[in-house]
Amino acid sequence: MDAVSRKILEIDDNQLYSYDGNYSRYLTSRAERENSNARQNDRIKNILRNESEWIKRGPRARAGKDKKRKEKYFDLKNRVTAERESSAAFEVSGKRLGGKILEISNVEKSFSAITAVRDFSFSFKKGQGRDTWSEWKR
Repeated sequence: MDAVSRKILEIDDNQLYSYDGNYSRYLTSRAERENSNARQNDRIKNILRNESEWIKRGPRARAGKDKKRKEKYFDLKNRVTAERESSAAFEVSGKRLGGKILEISNVEKSFSAITAVRDFSFSFKKGQGRDTWSEWKR
């Protein structure tokens, strides 16, 4: 994969990510992105936990800073809840219609003077998995 790929596109969590470079670079960049997202999610969870404890203790009356702090807490909580609901809605509505998953026709690929694939056509149908593809290409 390292020798043939220069750019990789990935769809993850309803987002499109583009990675320039070979497959090894993609794996490294993806791991960095996932670690960054995990750190950010942990930071948000910690903030929500601390602020939730502060809210439960009962903020002081007549304090302007406390009012702003409460507003920020509820805004952050609503944003996290909205993100969860939108991703859940995407997963639920993902029913497949029809029998075709992917159809390719007349694909050609060559590297300099060497032709790797010529006039390749294939139709992946519903229920046909990786094993069927492995058996076909042997």
